[in-house]
Amino acid sequence: MIGNKSRRWTLALSLATLMIAAPAASLAQTQFKPGFNLFSPAQDQEIGRQSAEAAERELPILHDQSIEAYIDRIGERLAKVAPGAEYPYQFKVVNASDINAFALPGGYLYVNRGLIEAAQNEGQLAGVMAHELAHVALRHGTSQASKAYVAQTGLGLLGGLIGRDDPSAEQRMAAIGGFGLNALFLKYSRTAEEQADIIGAQMMAKAGYDPADMVDFFEILANEQNRNPSKVEQFFSSHPAPANRAARINEEIELVAVDPIRPIGGFAQVKAELGRMRPAASMQQIAQGQSAPTPAPRGGTVPEIKVDGPSSEFNVFAQRDGLFEIGYPENWHTYAADQGYGVIIAPDGGYVDAGGRERDLISGVIVNQYDPFEDDRAS
Repeated sequence: MIGNKSRRWTLALSLATLMIAAPAASLAQTQFKPGFNLFSPAQDQEIGRQSAEAAERELPILHDQSIEAYIDRIGERLAKVAPGAEYPYQFKVVNASDINAFALPGGYLYVNRGLIEAAQNEGQLAGVMAHELAHVALRHGTSQASKAYVAQTGLGLLGGLIGRDDPSAEQRMAAIGGFGLNALFLKYSRTAEEQADIIGAQMMAKAGYDPADMVDFFEILANEQNRNPSKVEQFFSSHPAPANRAARINEEIELVAVDPIRPIGGFAQVKAELGRMRPAASMQQIAQGQSAPTPAPRGGTVPEIKVDGPSSEFNVFAQRDGLFEIGYPENWHTYAADQGYGVIIAPDGGYVDAGGRERDLISGVIVNQYDPFEDDRAS
């Protein structure tokens, strides 16, 4: 009997130890709470909505169904594990060559095309998105707006603190620069950046990504800063690097448990799709109303290109497997892919040899098919 009792006590003690140890590991992770804020989470959403509407009147949003679906699925996976208030997160791609991303209060996240092109895998892209979502979850944007409002108005001799003549969110925002691409939502302190790194790493682990990919991407940015500083100037001006950034994230990685999940899938296809598009302009060029310069061929100058206008008469191209049919001007030509479903339709002079390994599409259209859920069905 004594032996049985001893074994039962040993088993009970072991189970109790396991029950205590599991939450202890979670508690070991670095904890942060949102800072001082005059706005409510609901006001964060409204401020974000109005700011997003204003911002998108200035930004060239990339409208491509397959790319949008891919970014949405990564974002939704991360948003499910975001701490704090639940926001209706939205994700969009900006057709700009700069390597950058930003998020507005309430969950409006924007990823530059240049960042997707610079990333080497889905995890690195997810790392930047997790970092930005962490800014939203920690309410850094409206916290900074609150501090700026207090500094500028003194809260009307503390009237705001005791609830007298409490101004609306719109009035407070008007006092500190208004909605849109307000610098208070785009540039943070090194302390806020460190917090976003840590919470972002925790979110990555919970979502099934390896937080080490975040560290790897920051190293890519550092290397890019040496090679092509203008391409990452916007990122580092709005995301000042905390001291020992990589080391601090690696410390947190030791405290989190990663439950690897199959990637969304389709990263290579998305990059290939972007590679077939016209090069994106930089944010500086966009602000000045310019487009991206046409790349010169390896052999020298850009050749003179003349393209006739489209005919009013149409032919019909039928995809060989019967997937689709499309009408095109009679004076244009079709160039069907040897494999797959793609076809290029272009006028004379629109699909030319400009000195690279492949011909360049100067004027015309590309029609293709992409299934963003193919990898999931295959599994």
